[in-house]
Amino acid sequence: MSIPADNIKRAAAALQQYAALYKEQGELLAAHTPAALRQRGDGDILAYLDNLCQKGFRDECFKYTDIMQALAADYGLNLKRTPATDNPEKRYHCNVPSLGARTRYVANDVPAPDAAAAPLPDGVRFGAASEDESLAALAHTYIYNGALPVFDPRDPSDALCQLLSQDAFVVDVADGVTCSVPLQIVNVADARVPMMMNRRIAVNVGAGAALDFIVCDHSVSHCDTLSTQSMHICLGSGATLRLTFIEENASTATRFNNVKVSQGDGSRFVCNVLSLHTGLSRNTINIFQNGTQGAYAEVNGVAITDETEHCDNYVKVHHLGGMDNESRMLMKYVLGGSSTAAFTGEVYVGKDAQRIHSEQSNANLLTSDAARILSRPVLEIYADDVQCSHGSTIGKLDENALFYMRQRGIPEVEARLLLQHAFVNEVLARIEPGPLRERLSYLVEMRFRRRLKQCGSCTLCKPNKQ
Repeated sequence: MSIPADNIKRAAAALQQYAALYKEQGELLAAHTPAALRQRGDGDILAYLDNLCQKGFRDECFKYTDIMQALAADYGLNLKRTPATDNPEKRYHCNVPSLGARTRYVANDVPAPDAAAAPLPDGVRFGAASEDESLAALAHTYIYNGALPVFDPRDPSDALCQLLSQDAFVVDVADGVTCSVPLQIVNVADARVPMMMNRRIAVNVGAGAALDFIVCDHSVSHCDTLSTQSMHICLGSGATLRLTFIEENASTATRFNNVKVSQGDGSRFVCNVLSLHTGLSRNTINIFQNGTQGAYAEVNGVAITDETEHCDNYVKVHHLGGMDNESRMLMKYVLGGSSTAAFTGEVYVGKDAQRIHSEQSNANLLTSDAARILSRPVLEIYADDVQCSHGSTIGKLDENALFYMRQRGIPEVEARLLLQHAFVNEVLARIEPGPLRERLSYLVEMRFRRRLKQCGSCTLCKPNKQ
């Protein structure tokens, strides 16, 4: 995909505009930013953005998504941190039956107060840096401790997020603690004018600890929005993190989600990414296994697109050293209309990494002639003792299976729905905990039936809907 010269010029102007805004509104930004997050080396980010403006941006990392066009639009920012509503719990209620998650809401970039009455489990901290100085200190530690890059130099949206974000959510699980309830963040775009929202999340799961974490993105209006999200995750030795992203956005939403993960010895990281409705969506996931022993990483995804939607998932596992580490990727897409989707799966095995086992698979189902999938599996291996494989398939519904089902009295529309759901069920079956898996299976079915509305009028997550 080539980037038009006009888009590069418009994006350069937009980047210059946001850099100028940062300099001009420095006092306002600082006034609404926790003290611990004000000193963050933004000179490096400004120099990076200036270099992009001078030289333009072309990178294989964004081969299938025109990030310059996405950044070229003129968006406002909520620098004064004005709440979108006085009662976010009621307005944005999101409920998965029997899950019992501890849920926090972030509307238009502003965290809403914690409405839960019960205390968090011992050894678990979950809140915004703006709510507590000690949380702000933790956010600074986990973002700037050097274990992970502060921002991804291949992703301009991640640099903008670090430059313009004024808060950070913190998830901290102490050594040896298993968090007894899933934690959930619901990000809501509730804008009445074009708006950019920049969010940071810092996650630390200590040695031998375990956590289920859910991050949802929703739109409740159909105004143009751009959301950037930067997540830093540190997993201690023997830690387990099951992370699920769920996206139900309006067609006017543009979303960039950048995840960086550092794994300790014997840690397990399982990430599930589900895009049920979107405008333009991009997930960038970088997993670092640097000198670790016996670490396991797994990334699974489902994307269902139609009309002119675009969904792009870029996943790279960095096996930089150590032994007996493992990584797996499984992505399944169902594309209709004139939508496009992309998957890039990269596995890098350095010369100091041995006995590495890596698998990646991307299977795609096209339900219209105009839909388009772009798939790029990549293996870069510099070690000898490894087992690495990749595969990619593109096809349509099995006509023989469809004929067989219709011969047994199943209407064609229902038969197609059943085959599509069966196609993605391999991913859904891997999702834990069980109540979340069951709810997502239901939402996927409603999406195939075209009964799942883009969130402006969605009521499917309300408790009275099953």
